[in-house]
Amino acid sequence: MMLNCFLWEGKVLKKINSGRELSKIIEDSREPLLVYAFTPMCGTCRLAKQLLVVLEQTEGVPAIIEIDINYFKEEAAKWEITSVPCLLYIENSELRDKVYAFESVTKLYSFAKEQ
Repeated sequence: MMLNCFLWEGKVLKKINSGRELSKIIEDSREPLLVYAFTPMCGTCRLAKQLLVVLEQTEGVPAIIEIDINYFKEEAAKWEITSVPCLLYIENSELRDKVYAFESVTKLYSFAKEQ
């Protein structure tokens, strides 16, 4: 089954097909990662993604993994995601911080850089 999960590598979206593959990417990453959790029917999530598209193009921002939380229930429970949209900062395979309020690109940039 193909899941809605992508790794943004520059301007390329790489489809991730399973929770196992997501875990492997997180475990193997030597650099911090941002994980964007969303649901397709969420209007706020669509707006948040527009901010992330801008953020992704700024220099020095970690890679962004995009996951449809409907298909990643175990990860949602593990990371204690209480609502969407949610942006998680993961470093050394551990959740360091998360943000739910996508107020501006500037706020998201600060979140991504100040961890």
